[in-house]
Amino acid sequence: TALQQQPVAVGLNVKPLQLYGGGIVRLEDCPPASDDPLLAINHAAVLVGWGYDVPSKQPYWIMKNSYDDDWGEDGYAKLSMEIGEGGYGTCGLYTEQNYPLTDGKSCALGSSKKWSVKRGQDVYLEPDDVLVLPNGKGLISPFKFSLFGFDLTEILQIASMFCFSLCFVLVLVELYFCLFPELEHGGEDGEDDSNGGEAPSVGSALLKNAEEGYGTTGK
Repeated sequence: TALQQQPVAVGLNVKPLQLYGGGIVRLEDCPPASDDPLLAINHAAVLVGWGYDVPSKQPYWIMKNSYDDDWGEDGYAKLSMEIGEGGYGTCGLYTEQNYPLTDGKSCALGSSKKWSVKRGQDVYLEPDDVLVLPNGKGLISPFKFSLFGFDLTEILQIASMFCFSLCFVLVLVELYFCLFPELEHGGEDGEDDSNGGEAPSVGSALLKNAEEGYGTTGK
């Protein structure tokens, strides 16, 4: 698994753990903060290992908190591996997990690139307001945009992608005509070739000859 390669950053609901002093935290004691995935967690921590409690037959995760050693079990906590009805897990820790890419030799299947955004002194792991562009970079869009109760965040992200793609195409077109300027005026040279290259009619030939004769007489 990913935890066999390195610690895994997770989000969780830390409020029920404020007075935690030790032992295995169960799902019923520490549920997610909300049924909404965006509000289910309110704190960031790191999973560093796992274990199994023989008397209770309960597997658990070992979580290292950002508090000092006076909290929990020397700064660590044991969270049960329960999943729960919504799939959020104990304290909502299954809501979001982040870990770096590896060479894939022993990495869990399904690993993907993660994003982080720094706002002030805080770092947000893989926020929903990062739109991954075709070049692999990220574009920050509004976190959540709603109008008259309708969530327009996804529509705004699609519009951002469309505008970026359109600008990219226009730049390529301008670059093409800068490298090959003769192609831009190619249509003007073809205007003298009347009737699409066909032989001129008798009337047009006589008119042309008359105009040329008039010009000669004028001299």
